[in-house]
Amino acid sequence: MADESRVEVLSRLTSEWEVADFRPYRAFIPLKWVSIAAVPMHLLVTAFFWWLGADVLVYVNFVSIPLYLLVNRLNQRGLTTLAFGIGMTELLVHQVLCAHFAGWESGFQYYVLCVAFFAFFIPMRSRFLNAFWFLLSLSTFVAIDMRYNPGTPYYALDPGALRVMYFVNVCMAMTAMGIIAFYYSWAADKAEEALAAEHRKSEALLRNILPAPIVARLKAEGRGLSDGFEGATILFADIVGFTSLCERVPPRELTHMLNRVFSVLDDLVERHGLEKIKTIGDAYMVASGVPEAREDHAAAMAELALEIRKTARDLRMPDGRALSLRIGMNSGPVVAGVIGKKKFIYDLWGDTVNTASRMESHGVPGEIQVSQASHDLLCGQYVLEARGEVDVKGKGKLPVWLLKGQRPVSLDQA
Repeated sequence: MADESRVEVLSRLTSEWEVADFRPYRAFIPLKWVSIAAVPMHLLVTAFFWWLGADVLVYVNFVSIPLYLLVNRLNQRGLTTLAFGIGMTELLVHQVLCAHFAGWESGFQYYVLCVAFFAFFIPMRSRFLNAFWFLLSLSTFVAIDMRYNPGTPYYALDPGALRVMYFVNVCMAMTAMGIIAFYYSWAADKAEEALAAEHRKSEALLRNILPAPIVARLKAEGRGLSDGFEGATILFADIVGFTSLCERVPPRELTHMLNRVFSVLDDLVERHGLEKIKTIGDAYMVASGVPEAREDHAAAMAELALEIRKTARDLRMPDGRALSLRIGMNSGPVVAGVIGKKKFIYDLWGDTVNTASRMESHGVPGEIQVSQASHDLLCGQYVLEARGEVDVKGKGKLPVWLLKGQRPVSLDQA
């Protein structure tokens, strides 16, 4: 079946069921092949009974052929439930007639078990319909057994021919059930593989949005996670002159530049084992010491900041100028967590975050500006140049330093 016709059939199937799912398609495939295979099989049986001289059974099997062609046509039109009902009714009535005219020894009654086997494989609007077909087929088999085993059939057929019919019918019934079971087993394997692949994709996507420890906790605890950290370091990096750049550069080029710059920063953050929190416009926010506490949170962030500054010198703006970043750092306690129901992120709050943002916005292009709190944690290992005091909104004048690099190891320390 071509892809276009598959889509058309699926559309009809879902409209018949009045729900936007693909459950009827599970019935469509087996019903399609059963109805197709039934036509040549009944032609052979018709010829066999004609050879035996069983005229009534010739007519019974011959009438079954257009019925299965109808079943296939209805199925193709998306009327799967109706097609199933006609096909299964024909199968049950057919076996009762064959048992009556050819006897129990012909083995036709075992096709009734195919209906019982098939009943729960077909998705229906209600499980009561599945149970109905199962009980109807089981009752039909019991009735045939009670009426025709033992019994005298209408036609006294040759014992050899009966033996052949019994063998062929039992094998065909078992084959039909085996094929159906194989198809559903294969389909289930494919569905499980697809589900596992989608699960891996969703896991990867979730881990790109949230820190791995938070993902694990969300699965176990649900929404509304929050933690307090006594010691953490927050970094903000911002592109100098970005606002004016937005007015001069086409949106596509601007987006491409941001993606290139932030992808480089993502790689650096991952290499240093720190946690990217989010981007806000052209600002990039990183945390050290969350969601898992670490003693060297300030030093780890300082190493990242120095590498970001070094790497930024090799990047270019869309107009060809060298990229310049303002970088600000602050250390202290923070509150971290995941809130909301939609488009949630792992975020940080507190004065430490606000001050880190001010360190960046009041910083010097191409430099790393750090607060008093970060200075106190870094001064023994890094070179920090005093810049004086800056006027920070809501906090007044604060002393700040510029992080220049690692402090050289003296001979005494070596």
